[in-house]
Amino acid sequence: MKTVLILLALLAPLPALGAELKIATWNLNWLTTRPEGAPGLPADVKPRSDADLALLAGYAKDLNADVVAIEEVDGFQAASKVFSHDLYSIHMTRDHVVQRVGIAVRRGLHYDINPDLTALSDHYLRSGADITLHLGTSQLRILAVHLKKGCRDIPMPRAVSRSCTELRAQIGPLADWIAARSADGQVECFDVTENEHREHILKTSRAPAAIPDTLATQARDVAQRIANALN
Repeated sequence: MKTVLILLALLAPLPALGAELKIATWNLNWLTTRPEGAPGLPADVKPRSDADLALLAGYAKDLNADVVAIEEVDGFQAASKVFSHDLYSIHMTRDHVVQRVGIAVRRGLHYDINPDLTALSDHYLRSGADITLHLGTSQLRILAVHLKKGCRDIPMPRAVSRSCTELRAQIGPLADWIAARSADGQVECFDVTENEHREHILKTSRAPAAIPDTLATQARDVAQRIANALN
């Protein structure tokens, strides 16, 4: 399952930064520095070659994101093969599993590390990586989680497969985290965002979107009514 990235603007609206803040997610598919056949690795997982790692590092450089939520990464050493130390600071969860979640932050951006969301990690699953990014006088709370994959049963609340049962168990802790954040801050409605996709993959999000002011006002009104309904 793709990384779920939750962004909450707390305490105050984000200021005009003068440049876009580019945030991305990336599943690195069993990125590890362990040798083939090492404990914890499935038999069909092949460690990346030096050429593979160089190619991934090139992708990261071309992506040129300010913040990247990463998943399926075997710790800091593996992540640093892709995100160079001179360009990025890397935060990883403290899980004792191969497939960990982390967040790479461009050097020059300041952030605080919050406790991992460990309530997601029952059945040896991955915790959530949680940071607070400082942007001028405001803060952006970022949570990256890698939810259980494989649940294709509809409706999910009545599904009995293992994947669906484990995914369903993760919904509560995730909802509780969101509710707790809304309690210690305030909800702000910002400009409507336009998403540009390339080959069905999200490439760029632009704010504000190129839409009429009347439509933007309607969209903010809808968002505000939803926020009010959620208290």
